Amino acid sequence: MGWRLVYITAVGVALVCLASYAIHGADEAGVHHLLRVTARLSLGLFSLTFAASPLHQLFGVSWPLAHRRYLGVSFAVAHGYHLMAIVALAKLHGAGDFARTQGATLWAGAFGYLLVAAMVATSFDGSAAWLGRRRWKILHAGGVYGLGAFFVFTYVVAAVERGGAYVFFAAVALAAPALRVAAWIRSRRAPAR
Repeated sequence: MGWRLVYITAVGVALVCLASYAIHGADEAGVHHLLRVTARLSLGLFSLTFAASPLHQLFGVSWPLAHRRYLGVSFAVAHGYHLMAIVALAKLHGAGDFARTQGATLWAGAFGYLLVAAMVATSFDGSAAWLGRRRWKILHAGGVYGLGAFFVFTYVVAAVERGGAYVFFAAVALAAPALRVAAWIRSRRAPAR
């Protein structure tokens, strides 16, 4: 599937965004709906990328692992749409007011987007070779675990405060790290050959 997956994601998320605007409008409530939708799509793609290796180790599911690069870039595309929704909300509020009310969340999000951009930029063979294997692993492992922690924190807090659908999305956010821990435990218990 390869790059076709990224293309399908880009077109699919664009259609979802257009449908959201058509149904919910472009006012503040409509943009908040779009933020929720794009965040949840991003979470799903990120979680599948993050869980690719343990899904293969624990259950023999190979498709996510074979397409992990493209799933990761697809996550970045979906999260790019989320960024556009954030910009739309900032325009509705006025950029200065938006920055004052968002504070630390805005800075954490900006750092997350820098990580995503750096990981996408080094998702190609040439740029990965230029960066070097050791630095590539540090960037991608640190980025994935940092983004995973951000998703877990965001959705667990939302689940506690608001309940409802956020409980499901908190479980999705927690599932990938839980699978990674389970795979690590299994590898530690495996007998030496």
